[in-house]
Amino acid sequence: MSVLSSIPSQIVITTGNGQIYLSWSQVSGATGYSVQRSTTGLQGSYSTVATPSVNNFLDNTVTVGTQYWYQVASISSAGTSSYNSNGSNNLPLTITPCLPGQINLGYLRYHSRLHADMIKSQFLTDDEWNFNINQSANSLYDELITHFGDKYFLAPPVQIPTATFTVSQGMAFVPLPDGSLYSNAQAFFKVTGVDVSVNPGNGQWFTLPKFNWIDRNRYSTLQLSGTVQSIYGLAYCDFGSNLYFIPQPQASLYVQLWYVPILTQMLKDTDMMPFSISGWSEYVIVDAAIKALTKREFYEQAQVLMSERNILLERIRATASNRDVGQSNTVSNTRARCGDQNFGSFGGFGTSGFGNGFGWGG
Repeated sequence: MSVLSSIPSQIVITTGNGQIYLSWSQVSGATGYSVQRSTTGLQGSYSTVATPSVNNFLDNTVTVGTQYWYQVASISSAGTSSYNSNGSNNLPLTITPCLPGQINLGYLRYHSRLHADMIKSQFLTDDEWNFNINQSANSLYDELITHFGDKYFLAPPVQIPTATFTVSQGMAFVPLPDGSLYSNAQAFFKVTGVDVSVNPGNGQWFTLPKFNWIDRNRYSTLQLSGTVQSIYGLAYCDFGSNLYFIPQPQASLYVQLWYVPILTQMLKDTDMMPFSISGWSEYVIVDAAIKALTKREFYEQAQVLMSERNILLERIRATASNRDVGQSNTVSNTRARCGDQNFGSFGGFGTSGFGNGFGWGG
């Protein structure tokens, strides 16, 4: 009498490149396997998507951003075993496919648990893990903005007519974006610059300087008396929740605000980290694990991960500074011929008649 083969165990589910990859322990006596998938995880909602003869399956028929549940059974001459949707390692039973360079909240939480050796621990709830992960993502976001904000995080500029400004005490001000004040504007985090133009349609924008708050005293009502207001001398300052201008600008102008938006919080397991910071998701994973270990008072383990986080931070600062493959001044030897001291000598022969050499040995 034939006996059903064993239920597959140690199911591992990973995602990347908009696909989902499953693997599981090989079952003795199995001639194949049955992989079923669901978009709800409810009993009776699963349907068979593959019957591979090996103990792995690459699912490339999934939709990015949709959450999927899987279960696996073994097949033998006696029939199909029961399905196992819970691997012995308690690995994720559900996952959301991500594009290259993306990672979602559910996967971040799983890897943070792994780093903290708390994959089966309930010391922290999922809510606490999610909060810590969002805080760690905010920390990374702020670090990158501080150094390279204009390269990674700029929102589409907001154009605001000066006729809508509020005037008070010789100054004019307008509220900073909060996600609802201006059409298609995201919630504001940091200013990167402000332009001004008489007519935004002509493409002639002029960059405004930033003033110190005390400089507003130079433009009191008494000092402005009898003068003609213009864009000349106009400066801005972001202070509190408003953007201030001195002197008071003409009502016929437009200002264009360049700014970094607030990082969107990840609420659902399917929510993705933004592309601009997903490349450094390991920092978020490690930092969230440190928070968990610290709360659990596992300080020695936390200290090890702190050292790892510091190394990651050094790498992030080094690699994020330039989005180009190489420095522009290494494209050719033209600048070396003109005497640029940043270029090495030709073949190591020292300084030549072309400045510091041809640059080929630099």
